[in-house]
Amino acid sequence: MLWDWRTGNEVHSIPARAQRELRQVLDRVSREERDAMEGQVNQWADQTGTDRTDFFASNWKAPGDWGRIANGVFMPLYEACDEQFELSGWMLGWLIRSVMIARRDEWYMYKNPEAGTPELRRDFWGTFYWRRDRRQ
Repeated sequence: MLWDWRTGNEVHSIPARAQRELRQVLDRVSREERDAMEGQVNQWADQTGTDRTDFFASNWKAPGDWGRIANGVFMPLYEACDEQFELSGWMLGWLIRSVMIARRDEWYMYKNPEAGTPELRRDFWGTFYWRRDRRQ
């Protein structure tokens, strides 16, 4: 289960437009590649502890990272987006959120409302995820 930290509401799905766009992109990767990407997100979640500072984020820092992070498991997503860095980042974010929604354990997500504005540095864009039962 996934909860929005700002609103306190449970998150049941991603927006319809995002669902369509993500489905179109994922239709361009193999089932094995998709399973590997979803498996990597679940691994990140499973490795996230319960300390106050434990979390993971959906942000991507630079176009060259796609082949290096997680042994390149997300490279097929980048390629399916015709190597468009911004689109790939959005699709990665929606993929991560979809995986987190499907989990049985409870998580919070937080997307800063200033993301994408000059007031917020680029490396803080993306959505942050942490366990709902973490120690404060």
